[in-house]
Amino acid sequence: MIPCERTSGKRQGLGKLTKEGNALLRYLWTEATMHAVEKDEELKRFYRRKLVQKGMGKAKIAAARKLGIRLWIMMRDQLITKSSVAADSCGRRGKPNRGCLTSTVVLRSSDRVN
Repeated sequence: MIPCERTSGKRQGLGKLTKEGNALLRYLWTEATMHAVEKDEELKRFYRRKLVQKGMGKAKIAAARKLGIRLWIMMRDQLITKSSVAADSCGRRGKPNRGCLTSTVVLRSSDRVN
């Protein structure tokens, strides 16, 4: 997922997502986005609005871009760290399945609610 860029002097403008890059990664990203759309009400409303306005293909990519921006902001603000991605016991009787990884959000101590 590579954004189009228009840069002039100190101004940087990121535009639509281009078709450059790994096609498999783009496919997996849109599949993950569709699962996120089912779980997140705000993203679901955004997707449905774009679906009516632009059609299915553009709505998927718009939602994927929005999800990518959210993840980038979380990484920038250090809400996601390498240590927060850990093996999850998603198998039976506490035994993890192969390749079963989940990412959890780790809040800094200043962000925690008392």
